[in-house]
Amino acid sequence: MPPSDTITVAIIDDNRLVREALTAMLNKLPDMRVVASAVADATFMAETKPHVLLLDVGLRDQDSLRVAATLKQENPGAKIIVMDLLPVNEEIMEFVNAGVSGFVLKDVTFDDFVATIRSVAAGKKVLPPRMTESLFAQIAREADGQERAHVLEDTRMTRR
Repeated sequence: MPPSDTITVAIIDDNRLVREALTAMLNKLPDMRVVASAVADATFMAETKPHVLLLDVGLRDQDSLRVAATLKQENPGAKIIVMDLLPVNEEIMEFVNAGVSGFVLKDVTFDDFVATIRSVAAGKKVLPPRMTESLFAQIAREADGQERAHVLEDTRMTRR
């Protein structure tokens, strides 16, 4: 059993090399421990109760969105990070609506990857800058043609 201040991580990815590499790299960190990894089966969630689940968006023979939604339904406190190379804007919105806590691009540095895990484990929502820009562009396209008050509400930003 990892110490209570250790972030426990589970991985769902159908690429064995990715699972094993992530496990080896994360387990070298003093504050993280991979407690489970699987191709697509998430039955380990109830038993291991990881702080963060890393979910590959491109699972073969699986619908990652369905997996994320099911995991959130069965484990409402689960914090899920979706991993992808080039996510589609519509997919981002669907995953957010399914309850995903963060996204990480597979071409980030290891330091950025770890920072995303730590942030999500701490309760933050994470969307990489490149994805934020394209998501705002999509919101603007969808808002085109709507009433001004509705557009302002949909695109309202906080001071931060």
